Amino acid sequence: MSANGSKIRWIWRTRSCDVCDGKYVHYIERMTKERQKTRRKAFRMCRTCYARAQQREAARCIALPGMIKTGNMRRWSVALGRCHLCDTGPIVWFDPVEHFGLCETCYARECSGVGGASERSERATSMG
Repeated sequence: MSANGSKIRWIWRTRSCDVCDGKYVHYIERMTKERQKTRRKAFRMCRTCYARAQQREAARCIALPGMIKTGNMRRWSVALGRCHLCDTGPIVWFDPVEHFGLCETCYARECSGVGGASERSERATSMG
């Protein structure tokens, strides 16, 4: 699930999860031609481990202070693609004026300000 091109697709198998050794596998790494040359087996994950990996990937992407205005965003139920910030989760919150969408994880982080742009901008304005 990393940015180096190793996407993971959904498959239901009865082999164990490579992360937690869980009973069922729901996601398997898509093997590119470059990865097939290494003769390494595809990485497999259960739903729980996949969700945790997706949240960790989304947490790594932090916007610059003041760039994302969550006040104009509305909840959408239509498929609009992937999050414009982390590119891992589906767009759930969308700003029709700015044409910018966020997944649930990124939206919650930007609204709460915990470790995100909102907290940093608040600290900068209170200091100066």
